[in-house]
Amino acid sequence: MTSKNLFFKLMKEDLKRRLWAIALVSLGFFFFYPVVTAVLAGEIKQYVDYAKGLKEYTRTVTNWLSVECGMTVFMMMVTSLICGLSSFSYLNSKSKVDFYHGIPVRREKLYVANFLNGILILAVPYGICLSVAVMIAISNGVNAGGLCLVAAMAYVFHLTYYVLMYTVVVLASLMTGNLVVGFLGTMVLTFYVPIATALIMAYYEVFFLTFYDGVGISHPLWEAGVNFSPVMEYIRQVSCYMEGTFTLAAVLKAWAFSVVLTALGCFLYKKRPSEAAGKAMAFSVSRPIIRILMTILSSIGLGLFFWGIRSTMGWAIFGILCGGTICHCVMEIIYSFDFKKLFSCKLQLAGCLLAALAILTVFRYDLFGYDRYLPKESQVKEAVIYLGRLDDWVSYGSTQQREAGEEYGYYWQRQSADEYVFEHMHYPDAENVISLAEECVRQTQERRKAVDAHRIHRWEATSPIFEEKPNDYWFGSRVNICYTLNSGKKVCRSYYIDFYDRMRPQVQRMYGDAQFQKGVYPLMNRTADQVEAVRYRGEYGREVCLNRLSEDEKKEILETYQQEFSSTTIEEMEQEAPISLIRFTSQIDEKAIENEWKNEGEFDEVKISHSPGYEGESIVYEYTYDSYSRYNDFKSVDFYPVYPSFTKTLAWLKAHGIEQKGYLDNLIVSGIRIEPKEKERYYNYYYDSYESEEQEEEPMQYTTSDPGEIASLRKILASESLCYYDSFFQEDEVDAWMFMPVIEEENEEGITVSRDGEGPQYWNISVEFPKGKVPPRVWEKLGKQ
Repeated sequence: MTSKNLFFKLMKEDLKRRLWAIALVSLGFFFFYPVVTAVLAGEIKQYVDYAKGLKEYTRTVTNWLSVECGMTVFMMMVTSLICGLSSFSYLNSKSKVDFYHGIPVRREKLYVANFLNGILILAVPYGICLSVAVMIAISNGVNAGGLCLVAAMAYVFHLTYYVLMYTVVVLASLMTGNLVVGFLGTMVLTFYVPIATALIMAYYEVFFLTFYDGVGISHPLWEAGVNFSPVMEYIRQVSCYMEGTFTLAAVLKAWAFSVVLTALGCFLYKKRPSEAAGKAMAFSVSRPIIRILMTILSSIGLGLFFWGIRSTMGWAIFGILCGGTICHCVMEIIYSFDFKKLFSCKLQLAGCLLAALAILTVFRYDLFGYDRYLPKESQVKEAVIYLGRLDDWVSYGSTQQREAGEEYGYYWQRQSADEYVFEHMHYPDAENVISLAEECVRQTQERRKAVDAHRIHRWEATSPIFEEKPNDYWFGSRVNICYTLNSGKKVCRSYYIDFYDRMRPQVQRMYGDAQFQKGVYPLMNRTADQVEAVRYRGEYGREVCLNRLSEDEKKEILETYQQEFSSTTIEEMEQEAPISLIRFTSQIDEKAIENEWKNEGEFDEVKISHSPGYEGESIVYEYTYDSYSRYNDFKSVDFYPVYPSFTKTLAWLKAHGIEQKGYLDNLIVSGIRIEPKEKERYYNYYYDSYESEEQEEEPMQYTTSDPGEIASLRKILASESLCYYDSFFQEDEVDAWMFMPVIEEENEEGITVSRDGEGPQYWNISVEFPKGKVPPRVWEKLGKQ
């Protein structure tokens, strides 16, 4: 009983010593929770509709008291620093240390009493103020059950990570003997590993041409760095909570680390010498360890900075020498409080500089063969392959509904292409993957030689030299490969290479694989129960929506299209252009599109018509423009091409009342202009100069308005908008445009004008000639044989 009373007396006396901290924290939480909650209640009266005002107030208060509140995170960080540094601040004064350690009580008990007070100083005011805020919100009409649950979860969550951060600050205080040095020590313990990790990743990105930065998956190196920082882990878990991926295991892990760090703090408190008060470091053994770590970090950091400026080893070495020397000297001044001790540990300084130079050399010359990495075929279980630029037309994402009260009801939530591919692809053909990777490695080594020979930046070397190659549409693409080894380990590389004939067999083999197709095309993973309607664009400016299909009909057309699309070869895609587009929409897609088209402008019309051939009705959308966004507009994403060879798909559409017409057939064309393609003007990074193959003279043009000539050419031409949906389509070396007269109308004064202004005007559509299909007479007109 006496021991228990003594323990509580120690806590009581320590709280008296820290009344200022209690007052500061209590005042902060009082204004932060009860006052803000009461002030926000005034928003209810700003709404004429009380129910709407209460709903908005409920949403605001719930967010304010929840885990997601960023200001609460900030408060926890600041309070952990205040309480952690003040808990054992008496250790920085020799007279106070003598007094406290002269008390006839074990150090462990003294440590626990002060340590617990640091937690209670936050936990009690936070809990009281949070409870008062909840009661204020309930008294203003907020639902009690939901808000209490949100507040309770927030209390446990934030207190968990407060304790974790607080223990780290306490450790820094116990390892130092000065308040300022204790603060600096806290920064080192909190951020050293994440900063070191970020620097190492920067070295990977700058010096290794095949480094994959983790888009689509979280890089394991960065994950490891975050795990060693309580602040970074705290912020990450808040993000996980907001994304719905937070788990109870994260809280348990945080408490486990807190217990371990608390025990370590107790051990250090017992071993801490009393004469350490006033010194920079309480334990002499920690001085060289921290100095070495900080010196190496500063060396490689400044070395990378100077490399970024000039990209030469000379300047990088200069940065390493400067960074290491300056950091070493500053650390010695902090340790000894004496400028005479600047170079008292010369051997350690030399060792740190040599270590930093070794790190630079390993990365600069890829001594361990990072860019040359190729696993054995027998080691690869499966792989993920993302071929950039070859399928730019594919839409990744989904239609989302906004919260009530926002300006637009729906929006398209984009997902990056490689992120989707990394989540859905399980390509099993290890032989083909290694064959492709071998060519990627070979080209990467050529790029490295160019980088070394011409002393250019790593990222500048990603711009390919534009030179004539067979099938030159293959050039300049990013290839990301992630191997899943038999051990379960994932190894990722990213190559920037030129595609040409020697890689054609591997690509053909991949595109014929069902698992590869499911990883690249979201439609190949779709099932009939996910389809609400079928939308078809077979004519320019006209879209048909089949929205009364039975489940059997949906299944039939979806499986028919999937089968024909998956069996299409690269050779077929090279030779024929798409003739139309098709889309299989979900229920939310249909709601969003219907809602959007109801609010379209004067150039859009919506018509209801009956289609013979099946029971039900189709909605035909007609609009007068084609300049839609393929990325963000949910009305125009997720379309797939239909080729002339898709006979079963076209037959099904015909049976359901959709006659296939040419995409450009319904346009009134008054003229066609054709001219040779101009060679692109590019910057040659290898020789620091601009080069161009543009002709000095104006290019020859061929323009015709003859109806017979126009009709003849229209049978050959393909819409550039449709060709966009075929990455392998080979167009001929000409640019072509079809011109249509702008529809004229009378204005308010009775003057006939075009929709774009006064006088006759025209608008045009870009079209393409399939390779080898330009008529000889056109080449003659252009002055070419």
